[in-house]
Amino acid sequence: MLLLRKLRSFRSLPTGEQRCYLLALLLLPLVDLALRLCSWPRCHEWATHWARRGPIAGRTYPPPRRIAWLVERAAQHCPWPATCLRRSLLVWAFLLRSGVASELRLGFRNPEGRFEAHAWVEWNGVPLNDAPDVRSRYAVPAEALTPEYPPPH
Repeated sequence: MLLLRKLRSFRSLPTGEQRCYLLALLLLPLVDLALRLCSWPRCHEWATHWARRGPIAGRTYPPPRRIAWLVERAAQHCPWPATCLRRSLLVWAFLLRSGVASELRLGFRNPEGRFEAHAWVEWNGVPLNDAPDVRSRYAVPAEALTPEYPPPH
């Protein structure tokens, strides 16, 4: 019953959102493997290369908030670990690919002597895949983890 409800929910999505969700399900494990086996710069380079190929002609892309939502939903249904860095890198790459400039942010904190890091994506200075107050909970370097690239042509 639950599976049928999920299938109906998926089928009710517009085609562009279905593509984004399915691609996120496929790419989340690959991003995880790349981060485990390669360095961050190498993984970022691959994501940037894929994203800079730009939008596919004739294809519609979901709005930025919806892309973040779809990646989060895919992460919930993916049987593979999808940490905030993996999800955020994918949201950032999807946005760049769809022609939307955004920034991947990394924040740090040290509650009770435990070091914690957290990643999220900002679009026009607003967090897309986290709460609006995320900057108040983490120390955030002035520079983004990923530079704000201009959208592909």
